[in-house]
Amino acid sequence: MNNIEKLEPLSAPLQGTNLIEASAGTGKTYTITTLFIRLILEKHLTVDNILVVTFTEAATEELRDRIRRRLREALLAFQQGKSQDDVLAGLMQQCADHQDAIFRLTNALRGFDEAGIFTIHSFCRQMLQENAFESGMLFDTELVKNQSQLLREIVEDFWRLHLYETSPLFITYALENAFDNPTRLLNTLKNGQYVGQPFLKIIPYHDSPAFNVEEMAFDSALTATRQAWQAAPEIEDLLLNDKNLNRNKYRTTSIPKWCQELDNFLTTHQLSITLPKGFEKFTRTTIAQSVKKNKTPPQHDFFDHCEKLSHCQQLLSDNFQQHLLALKLKLFKIAEQDLAHKKHEHHIQSFDDLLINLHKALKGANGQNLAQLIRKKYHAALIDEFQDTDPVQYEIFRTVFGDGHILFLIGDPKQAIYSFRGADIFTYMAACRDATHRYTLATNWRSEPDLISGVNALFKQINNPFLFEDIPFQAVQAPKRPLDDKRLKIENKYLPPLQLWFIHRHIAKCLPEKPINKGWAKRQIPISVGNEIARLLMLGQKEQALIGNKPLVAGDIAVLVRTNIQARQMQRVLSKLRIPNVLYSRESLFSSKEVMEMERILMAVADPGNEPLIKAALTTDMLGMNGTDLHKLMENEALEQKRLSRFHYYHYLWRNIGFIQMFRTLLLKEQVQPRLLSYPDGERRLTNVLHAAELLQQAAVQQKLNITGLYQWLSQLHHHHKTPEGNKEAEADEQQLRLESDEKLVKIVTIHKSKGLEYPIVFCPFVWDGILYNRKGEQFIFHNDNDELILDLGSTKQEQHRLRALEEERAENLRLFYVAVTRAKHRCYLIWGALRDGSKSALAHLLHPGVDVEKADDAMLRESLQYLTKDNTLQIADLPTDYAPYRRQFDKIEKLKPRPFLGKIDKGWKVSSFTSLSNPSSDAADRPDYDEITTIRPIRENRIDKNHIFSFPRGARAGTFMHALFENLDFTQPSPEIINLQLLNFGYDVEKWQTVILTLVDDVLNTPLEQNLPYFSLSGISRQKRLNELEFYYPISQVMPQTLGTVFAKFDHQISFNQLAPVRGFMKGYIDMVFEYEGCYYLIDYKSTMLGAQPQAYHYSSLKEVMRREGYILQYHIYAVALHRYLSARLPNYRYEEHFGGVYYLFLRGMSPEWGADYGIYRDKPAAALINQLSTYLGVQDLSWA
Repeated sequence: MNNIEKLEPLSAPLQGTNLIEASAGTGKTYTITTLFIRLILEKHLTVDNILVVTFTEAATEELRDRIRRRLREALLAFQQGKSQDDVLAGLMQQCADHQDAIFRLTNALRGFDEAGIFTIHSFCRQMLQENAFESGMLFDTELVKNQSQLLREIVEDFWRLHLYETSPLFITYALENAFDNPTRLLNTLKNGQYVGQPFLKIIPYHDSPAFNVEEMAFDSALTATRQAWQAAPEIEDLLLNDKNLNRNKYRTTSIPKWCQELDNFLTTHQLSITLPKGFEKFTRTTIAQSVKKNKTPPQHDFFDHCEKLSHCQQLLSDNFQQHLLALKLKLFKIAEQDLAHKKHEHHIQSFDDLLINLHKALKGANGQNLAQLIRKKYHAALIDEFQDTDPVQYEIFRTVFGDGHILFLIGDPKQAIYSFRGADIFTYMAACRDATHRYTLATNWRSEPDLISGVNALFKQINNPFLFEDIPFQAVQAPKRPLDDKRLKIENKYLPPLQLWFIHRHIAKCLPEKPINKGWAKRQIPISVGNEIARLLMLGQKEQALIGNKPLVAGDIAVLVRTNIQARQMQRVLSKLRIPNVLYSRESLFSSKEVMEMERILMAVADPGNEPLIKAALTTDMLGMNGTDLHKLMENEALEQKRLSRFHYYHYLWRNIGFIQMFRTLLLKEQVQPRLLSYPDGERRLTNVLHAAELLQQAAVQQKLNITGLYQWLSQLHHHHKTPEGNKEAEADEQQLRLESDEKLVKIVTIHKSKGLEYPIVFCPFVWDGILYNRKGEQFIFHNDNDELILDLGSTKQEQHRLRALEEERAENLRLFYVAVTRAKHRCYLIWGALRDGSKSALAHLLHPGVDVEKADDAMLRESLQYLTKDNTLQIADLPTDYAPYRRQFDKIEKLKPRPFLGKIDKGWKVSSFTSLSNPSSDAADRPDYDEITTIRPIRENRIDKNHIFSFPRGARAGTFMHALFENLDFTQPSPEIINLQLLNFGYDVEKWQTVILTLVDDVLNTPLEQNLPYFSLSGISRQKRLNELEFYYPISQVMPQTLGTVFAKFDHQISFNQLAPVRGFMKGYIDMVFEYEGCYYLIDYKSTMLGAQPQAYHYSSLKEVMRREGYILQYHIYAVALHRYLSARLPNYRYEEHFGGVYYLFLRGMSPEWGADYGIYRDKPAAALINQLSTYLGVQDLSWA
């Protein structure tokens, strides 16, 4: 049906197949919400009976939010009995029973979580899973976003199978014709997009020809030609001196070069059928055609041999070309089979599989039953963004809902711009012919009236502005409401909203009869755009550029481009002008400079002994060294070793803790964040670095990659995206460049990404470029006379088919242009002139139909545009080339004041720890106790041996160092490397303290823990038998100092709690280590405290007083209660007396096997009754372990 009616959303019949053309800004989503409410009120459907489908997750969430909000507004209108909204007022007028409407709308809101609002893929997946028997879907199939790895395996196997053992001559031919690696095969498959598509036909159809005879003939002819060349040294003289040859064709300066190239070819044994440049000059036919009139050509047997070799080469080349084509065809068949097999084997499916599998199921034996089940669930369907459909999607909806059921297809064919993703505009046009009703939305609610009129004028003046008859241009109108208060005013004037900059040839220093050079245009136009943006922003700062009453700011401006290269070029210009900007792109993160720098840094961390790699890493922008800095570093050996040793530490962290911990440490220690943010594009750089780190961590965890594996994963992806055949765009959403903050920034956006968005002011700097990418493609997609989708790999009619493909590409470029100009709300800038490749552009088609723009006179081109200016909708001006200075205006910093807090906080209820109990003024309840607080007085160092642990620095840093050291050491095999790295990490001089700490570790690990058990030492405790830094929480009831003292007094512990304030809430702590030995569990606490410079200060008798004075007795009882509760919950048949081994407080500086177990060790095993009573008193009912 071809008649297009204006849609009346309140009266359009809710039946049959309806196609709604929603031009840009005409309220497509608003229309969908109206139809949704009508289906509820008029068809008495519930929200789970209405299917709403769109194409992205973001669009799905927006639709869900908008429909829910509209349902609330409708319910409120019916409850109040009135509404200012014309549509809601109309609904109320049409609905006789308002109470029934209130009931249905209320139920719709209550059950809205059950609403059937999906992406196309999630809809297909749900239908396949819910109807698994009818669809034949496996229950445990995993959905994967990216199947590139499976495809790569397939093409690599194909490459090995079909190229490794074939003719060497053919292999060379394939390599010389860009068939040089498996990635080329992936490109042939378009990274899998062409694989398994039921509506895609691949041509031509033929089997691989045999080429053995032709190859033998070529080899024989080549051998004969070589022999003839060796026997004919006079050939060069013959050609130079023959007076009959036409010297315009056989120049005496060229003949020696041809002979030299020929000699190189014939005297070196090359496996190639490619003849040297100028070879045809030695063939009999070419020579005969190159003599003067009525003259005899020079004669020689060698010329006959060359003639034969040329003929054999052509035959063999044709056969090789056909064989290469046959291999491509075979690749498609094998890829489809092997990919399906691998997916079935791994129980996975891709997003495309969801659609294809549902389509197959609907067309299969149980298809009718499946369609009925879907219709039973969904009585009506609203399909959004239908212009981006494809044959599979449309066939699904037509099969289920197309036979007299309620189906609304909403979209805008003028905005169908995603053919590169598989969208097919011909499917939309087929739906136009199938539709019962075809509607259009006639009012543009987005743009200024004059801008709407200007866009109408651009597209109305010619027939078939979008080339296809089934995509007419329906002019839209502005709303009747006034817009004066929101119009763009510049220097107190309302100027035409369409601004067209015309480029005269003399500005580009171009000859009158020649087209303007594209290189000049690509350099100058961004500069002109940047200067105009600077001018507008400066006017905005002076309040001379206003949108309504609001000054124009950078966030109001967008620059729309076609390619990522153009986007980066535009960003460089704006950044040079110091104009704040943000780039939106589908470009892959892995093609960014930051990933290249991270690759260098990770290479250095992976191999910290490789000094050249370290130097390469240091000279990245992330680590910030230039050549001078590096030279100074190399001159200072101590400083160089210190810097190099950091990489050993990073390597240790990566190997022993993991990538993300290492990378965070590197970012902090190397001050990467402030360094990157100091660049003009610092936010962009830092965003890329953090994004890459996130993906690296994800890969490390999911794929279980070690250091080498993770580095190779990054390197492979980076180099794939860097190569010419690599896909510069992200293959998955998570690989796309993320946005830095875009608030108050000029937005640089590709036209594809801008679709669905709107901007107050839009610049389109490159819409003049009419370059067509299919003009040279080896393969391309087109539609035949039956609108079938065809992939031509190299048929005999390929050039005829190319004309169709180019026409389709031109049509999509027109749709891209429409999308670009309709993003603007107030003003849109276009650039035009006699530019190279401009004749095939959208602007040439619309402004100068039938004119060869590149040859047309500037005056004629400009004069022919004047009719567009008569209604004050378009203004023509010369391309500005003046520099416009810009100074960024920074927002005033508002001084913030806190609101006064008037509430009351119960300070008795809190998280307590031993540290906070023993020192109420401390805030250390959330930290481990690393000897930060002590009453022990410093020891004089006069007579301390410099090589003894007594000389090691004291304090909180030393305590933290020793705790970290023993936490990371393997007691059974202590590593000197870990000791050195910990010394380095805590800022100690490795050379000075290495021996001291090695001795300390040896002493601590080998000192017996019990006097009568000489073999019971930490050196026998493996990592599997210990827990480090065991964190605990347990709730405590009101704890009073006097009562707590009474509990301890019953067991002869005289402990003073004078400083303890009443507390309640939670007890928190960190037990340094718990280990198991012969079925018993022991509690260890490390003390790095310096008690004296003599062994006697660490004797058990002295340690008793230290434990009492420092309050450590209370500490280990708190820990013992925690461990007791932990073991009770973990061990079957747990008994304290049997399984709790005891408590060891290790005063590390005083431990030595030479001194024995009575030095440096305080030991105790609290009575079971005390632990039980203490646990009860503290009110421990439950225990939560971190």
